[in-house]
Amino acid sequence: MKKNKFKVLIADDHTLFRESLTALVARWDDFEIIGDVSSGDEAIEFCKTSVPDIVLMDICMPGKSGLDAGRYIIQMCPGVKLVMLTMSADENDVFEAFREGACGYILKDVSGTSLHGNLLDVAHGKITISSSIAAKILSEFGDLVYKFSQPKHLKDFQELTIRERDILRLLVEGLSNCEIGLQLHISEQTVKKI
Repeated sequence: MKKNKFKVLIADDHTLFRESLTALVARWDDFEIIGDVSSGDEAIEFCKTSVPDIVLMDICMPGKSGLDAGRYIIQMCPGVKLVMLTMSADENDVFEAFREGACGYILKDVSGTSLHGNLLDVAHGKITISSSIAAKILSEFGDLVYKFSQPKHLKDFQELTIRERDILRLLVEGLSNCEIGLQLHISEQTVKKI
């Protein structure tokens, strides 16, 4: 019996990197490369005719950035899982990627073995993030928890609605907007608005 493979689109403007990544992923039994493109605009055009399971995309590319293209692809093909594979460790990029619906944020210094595990996690509905980025995020959340536990900020936290507190608690636990929506029985769009 033939095993179904997860279909992957790779989007990166560096030809050698894209070709090497394509060759690496093509060796894995559980993934099939259905395309590789060099820009965000090309990724959008590709997804209009072929729908991958996972889009593995760089952030900095000519034309539309990976973040802009990813946002458009997720709106156009809601089942697609977006994974940013980038050199950018900038927390603004990380938070924007997850706000826009990314399921993963991986730095390009990842090993092939780790990337394989990351993509399997995403394919099976989990969120993945490079450990160095996760450490930075946890540190920032720790700072926020400390800040809001101080008497002068306690009032700010207490002014949040019960729903806002629930969402904040689930964000701190590491859930995605989609997972929060499912747990609270609200839409992902409502989670983003709150």
